[in-house]
Amino acid sequence: MTFFHTSSSQASLAQEAFVKPFHVYRHLYTMNVLPLLVFAFSFFLITSLCAGDHASPPGPNRSSVSTSDIVQYPSWVPLRNVRDYGAVGDGQTDDTAAIQRAIQDRKFTVQLYFPPGTYLVSDTLVGLGRTGEPQCWMQFYGSGRSVTRIKLKDQSPGFQDTANPRPVIWFRGKITAESGQPREQPNVAFFNSAYDLTIDVGSGNPAAVGIDWMVCNTGSLRRVDIISTDPKGQGFAGLRMSRNDGTSFMRDVRITGFDYGWWRAANAQSMAVESLTLKNQLVAGIYNRNSVFTIRGLSSENRVPTLLQVEATCQATLLNAQITGGAPAAIVQESPDAFLYLRDVEADGSHLLVQNPPEAPSSSLPGPRLSGEWFSHPPVVVNQTTPSASLNLPIKDAPDFHDNDPANWATPADFSDDSTGDYSVRLQKAIDSGATTIVLDSSGRGHFRSPVVVRGRVRRIIGFWKQPTAAKDSDIQNPYDESGRLVPSRCFLRIADGDGSPLIIEQFHQFAGAIYNESSRALVLRDMGADYENGPTGTGDLFVEGNMCAHYRIGHGQNAWLRSVDAVFGKYNPDILADGSNVVVLSNRTEGGGVFVEAINGAKVEILGTSHFIANVHKTYGPGEATAYTVRNASLSIVNYSETGFGKNYPATLISATQGGVDTQIDRDYTGVYPRHRYRRFLLFRSDAAR
Repeated sequence: MTFFHTSSSQASLAQEAFVKPFHVYRHLYTMNVLPLLVFAFSFFLITSLCAGDHASPPGPNRSSVSTSDIVQYPSWVPLRNVRDYGAVGDGQTDDTAAIQRAIQDRKFTVQLYFPPGTYLVSDTLVGLGRTGEPQCWMQFYGSGRSVTRIKLKDQSPGFQDTANPRPVIWFRGKITAESGQPREQPNVAFFNSAYDLTIDVGSGNPAAVGIDWMVCNTGSLRRVDIISTDPKGQGFAGLRMSRNDGTSFMRDVRITGFDYGWWRAANAQSMAVESLTLKNQLVAGIYNRNSVFTIRGLSSENRVPTLLQVEATCQATLLNAQITGGAPAAIVQESPDAFLYLRDVEADGSHLLVQNPPEAPSSSLPGPRLSGEWFSHPPVVVNQTTPSASLNLPIKDAPDFHDNDPANWATPADFSDDSTGDYSVRLQKAIDSGATTIVLDSSGRGHFRSPVVVRGRVRRIIGFWKQPTAAKDSDIQNPYDESGRLVPSRCFLRIADGDGSPLIIEQFHQFAGAIYNESSRALVLRDMGADYENGPTGTGDLFVEGNMCAHYRIGHGQNAWLRSVDAVFGKYNPDILADGSNVVVLSNRTEGGGVFVEAINGAKVEILGTSHFIANVHKTYGPGEATAYTVRNASLSIVNYSETGFGKNYPATLISATQGGVDTQIDRDYTGVYPRHRYRRFLLFRSDAAR
């Protein structure tokens, strides 16, 4: 029997076919990679582009790319043009040394811009600092993945040894001595990111990896293609993550060829992925060992398994996946203890959606499609009246915007401040100038003193990973009252309605203060860290992507979608407060042993993938003092909860629910909670508000 399928149309279990284990797939299938279509844009198209929205991210089942994906920046933004370091981008000149010089010309962060062209390299581009030490804080900006390409030379000598795969781009972490001996730290790999480009490992490079991505707390890949142009699809992996990575976010990434599309093999913590396309892999689309992730909008065209889970500590959540290619089993679970949650998955041509080992608690799941949800292990059941299913709240795509017209960009540096030197005055003038895009770099670092109202035509505030920070003696430096709520008059940014268009705030290393929302328009907070709260009029949709070191107070009926959020340590708890609001979290991570989520007053909160890094210290709670999740007359469902870390400050109580005066406590030894060493994990929990 299939015990854990809550499909809207229950299908009888068909006879299971014999499916070979994953290690023979490479020999079972001989295939030629479909010819890769390389899109070139004419001079007319490039020069005629005007401002406008990016295409909406692909729908939940498919990925696509806009035919106008060119991205242009004003010449004065804080990006370093690799051509200023000698890179040519003609597809013939070896640009390796020039790009590496650009990478290492920094004290800390480096943001590199690649104009349209093909940048030929013969060796790995490594995230190093000025003196050659490993360093993080590296970002690559392309001009659009159809026109900016970093290409490995065919038959490059250093990419032939398949026992030692080697990347084209190698994101690194900083060397510290926090664990004793100085070493490269996976938890100090901040902000490593890439945008709007293609990585091509060329032909005849069987050991090549497109991107080896070490990242922690925040960092993202957005609108990136990783391809093998080898006739047989040679290459070890398009994307490799194998160094105990922390939280990160991917959106609209397409991987073609390679043995593995995405190799994720480490004690890696929860991350979210949206609109991932996998095509023509030779062994598996995704190899998962010992990590937690949530994917929404997976498109896979493969004759081999799309997902291979090889260890008990794997925890995968797949939402809205479309799989084609005819692999006998779309997903292969090698371990009976690997957690898997599926919702609305279709695998045309596959006899099995999921192949489980015989000793697994659930039977294999037949294909070709699942309408509804399925989970591999029994849920945490509170009582017989609670549904054994997730809340299944609707999920919206975040809006996007980029203006290619430099006349619509502004920066506070171009305006004057008042006699007090308050840089907030300059920022307010830039906002009120009529610009759509504001660049808020480090020029005002330490000199913001007063709140700023975001209004008018502004649709995007971008920092390019810089550090606009508040003056230490300013009110916006401490925006909280004694209860831990934000005081609007002390918040750095106050969001007003403006012209009603969605507002995007993104890419900040540090931020000057908190954000208070008083607007009915959609708000996107992306790749940054700033505490957030909304007032009675701030009811527009909220989207949060790839944020760190931030807490969220979401109320007044607001709808919110949070993706890859990392609260780290907070002065006030909980990390997320849902007060009469609807909140969907696609992957979150937290540190310490505080309160992760509190849902009250009819709120509905759905968490799809979560990893709690148990450290030894918390600013408020000692070991065992906090409850991870608190629910009071509200609804909460959690899919794929996991713990990891090095400390003992784990919560003694996982969930405390009070519904209609009835209290329920879920402790660490509750039925359905699985031990993982001294830590815990479970696949599904739900508690509903009393009716």
